[in-house]
Amino acid sequence: MSYRDQFSRGEWLVLESAPLFVFYIVAGIDKSIDKKEVAEFVEQVVAAPKHSQAFGREVFLGLQQDLQTLLDVTGKADWVEGLKAVRGLLSRVPSDEAEDFKASLLLIANEVSKSSGGFLQDKVSADEKKAMVFIVALLEGQI
Repeated sequence: MSYRDQFSRGEWLVLESAPLFVFYIVAGIDKSIDKKEVAEFVEQVVAAPKHSQAFGREVFLGLQQDLQTLLDVTGKADWVEGLKAVRGLLSRVPSDEAEDFKASLLLIANEVSKSSGGFLQDKVSADEKKAMVFIVALLEGQI
């Protein structure tokens, strides 16, 4: 049985949207999403199934299939409320699978943050670091 079968179609789309919510929060913190950030996000989503446990692998593969639909919807979504919904849905999967998925989301956030920035400056801006702390707080239920 797949994890997808434990969720409605709408709930599964929210889970598939989690990497996009994270991307928008981190990449958009400076009010500008550049081509390097987009390219890094795509690279991370393609690579994620290779290093994720079963639940994360299934979510990331689904995201790859539904990416265009999700891009159309998530750009206008409330990303904070979206991650809160993800947190609630993750309570329905084994904790080790949920923690692995959250770690994958943070890896995406970190790699996207490092993808742009100047040559001699810290690749991850102070605002991007704050955004990642905010994401952790959302996923851990501190907000």
